[in-house]
Amino acid sequence: MLKDRLIAEFRSFRYKLNTSHFKLIRLVFVVSIFISIPVTVYLAQKGFFKTTQAAVTATFSFSPNTFILPSDKTVSLLLNSGASTIGFAQAEIKFDKAALRLVSYVVGSELTRVISATDVSSANQNGSFRLAVGLEPARFTLPPSGTFEVARLTFSKVTSTPNVSKIITQDVANSQVVTLRTEEAVISPASANAIINPQVACTSVALVDTTIIGASYDRVRVRLKNNSSQTVYLTGSRITWSSTTPLTVDWFSWGSNQYYAGDSSSSPTIYNPVTVLPLPPGATGSWTADFKNQSLGGIRGTFAGELTVNQSCSYTGRITR
Repeated sequence: MLKDRLIAEFRSFRYKLNTSHFKLIRLVFVVSIFISIPVTVYLAQKGFFKTTQAAVTATFSFSPNTFILPSDKTVSLLLNSGASTIGFAQAEIKFDKAALRLVSYVVGSELTRVISATDVSSANQNGSFRLAVGLEPARFTLPPSGTFEVARLTFSKVTSTPNVSKIITQDVANSQVVTLRTEEAVISPASANAIINPQVACTSVALVDTTIIGASYDRVRVRLKNNSSQTVYLTGSRITWSSTTPLTVDWFSWGSNQYYAGDSSSSPTIYNPVTVLPLPPGATGSWTADFKNQSLGGIRGTFAGELTVNQSCSYTGRITR
């Protein structure tokens, strides 16, 4: 009958319409997934996710945060976001273009997608380098948190003027960190001190004495005095020994700064501070090498502590017990 045919045709048309509608919805959904990633990163970069009260904080830092430059030096830009997982980070690094030059940069291993980066030539013309990086979509299930490296920056000197100190800064106003939950973090700034062409006569720094100290007589101490008018920097250290009993180095320190904790049984044990350690004008600095698990009799043998200042001046203190 005509009525039955009309009903059948209507049902067939409705089925085709529903099927096409479902395919359209599925297509729109898939396309939206592919579009959302770059759009989200773009909006984060433009500050779309800025809020009046951020739920998270993030701290940039440089490692080392003090270094000397007679030659090129590579510095890590680190980010600590605590427990928050990060999807996007931008940092602007400013430096004195009359004294420093950016040689190159390499992004870290966590936020590997480069959204934008100042070319090196422009950075050196303006004394400013801006880098924006994001999380690769394939790594959305493994986002970074805690402390991780954003980039490695290599600097060289431009000036030949001796004993120049220049601060490299991370500009908070042009930096941004966004979590995977699209929360913008409150950022704490970072800075690093570049000591360019440190020039102090090696004779201006004197070896004061070498002693064995500690309640268990388990530490070798070497003291230096800076008789110059410039701050000098401890850049290298080693301990060499000859003993009839096995010995293990536990740590090195410069004053109260313990910068090496190694458990080394090899003589010599060598370790250079990551961040150079200062010795101000007129001051006496104490370097200590600690040997672990010593009996009440303490360490016995011949010991030599060798310290390097400004990468060019060496001083060796020796003692036998």
